[in-house]
Amino acid sequence: MARGSQLALVALLALAGCGGLQTPDLAHGSVQGQVVGARLDGFAYPFGQPALATTVAADGSFRIDGLPAGRVRLLVYDDRLPDGTRRAELVEVVVPGAGVARFQRYGEAAPVMAAAKMAFAGVVVATVTPAGGGTVAAPRFAVVGTALAGTPAAGKTAVALGLLPAATGVYQLTAEASGYKPAARPIDVASATNGYDVPLDIDVDSGGPRGCSADGAGCVNALKCDAASGRCVQCLGDGDCAAGSTCDLTEHFCSAPPAGGPTLGAVCSSCTDSAQCAGGVDNPGWCEKAPGASDGYCTWAPASEQYCPADFHYLADGNGVWRCVPAISCETYFAKFGQACFSDDGCRSDGAMPEATCYGADPDNGIPGSCTAECHLLVSPPDTCVVPGFHCDTGVNRCVRN
Repeated sequence: MARGSQLALVALLALAGCGGLQTPDLAHGSVQGQVVGARLDGFAYPFGQPALATTVAADGSFRIDGLPAGRVRLLVYDDRLPDGTRRAELVEVVVPGAGVARFQRYGEAAPVMAAAKMAFAGVVVATVTPAGGGTVAAPRFAVVGTALAGTPAAGKTAVALGLLPAATGVYQLTAEASGYKPAARPIDVASATNGYDVPLDIDVDSGGPRGCSADGAGCVNALKCDAASGRCVQCLGDGDCAAGSTCDLTEHFCSAPPAGGPTLGAVCSSCTDSAQCAGGVDNPGWCEKAPGASDGYCTWAPASEQYCPADFHYLADGNGVWRCVPAISCETYFAKFGQACFSDDGCRSDGAMPEATCYGADPDNGIPGSCTAECHLLVSPPDTCVVPGFHCDTGVNRCVRN
């Protein structure tokens, strides 16, 4: 080998040994972005990696290195405006291996038409709808892939998570609470405030307190917590019932007084005979029993569906008697009524109230509504709202809290 060739080879090897020649990292690349007209506090991070958040420089530029090659989504924010809003966008780019993906967006101060600027980010207001009529203490919420997480303030049942770039089919809202199984649901975020409720099932496998018996939890509608099941019921013993009534320890509803007594049992009271059940001009009392059973629960057997308790079904039995029955059971009906909600779907999720509506929700102010149903005023009893603590408001044609 000629001396010149030998020297060139030695030099090449020396450079390789010192890192002068490196194999390109084709598995990773970088993103170089710019928010034109960005204000003072913009930032960006890859979806799923909020720890890589970087601030936007004075000229609106930012760079994130070490991203996996391929399609990457980034949450890009302009500065917060005086009214608390931000412009933001979920930007999808293709990161080249050992290369740089570049893109540009327009912030609030960019000299372009408003339609060309990034959209305003939205806020997610979240609450939970626990199974079994329970309430929860300090539920924990998060939006998967983002830095957004939180718990409601003391005395509140909902928390605001934001701001989030508007997107459909991207985000998952998660919720956790002691005594219940963690849960998640997909959410779509618009450039506004969006209210969502997350159904929670009782955690019967944890070995700890279940459902309503967890620390700080409780029950809606003055129900009692059955620690064994974690569900809320009307009674756990005779002491939970009015004088003269006993607690049916199977159905956990108070019994109706004996037939012919001075008072009659309310809807869902345990009964053996229809003469025990309260009725009225519009809705004769009826003791609903399963085939072959000796006892059942009080309901009504009216001449028309409109006289049924709110969101009860109007069905005929095998003898052609039309009567009102809950969709699943009295227990689930009483437990679902009045639960916090942001949507009708949240009230109907477990089938207890298939025609329920979420009344009174105000996501803009972080206030959940209540699961309720359509009602009617009757001659006797005065209305079809049979859950204690509710009455029929004819102004909105719904059962509302007293």
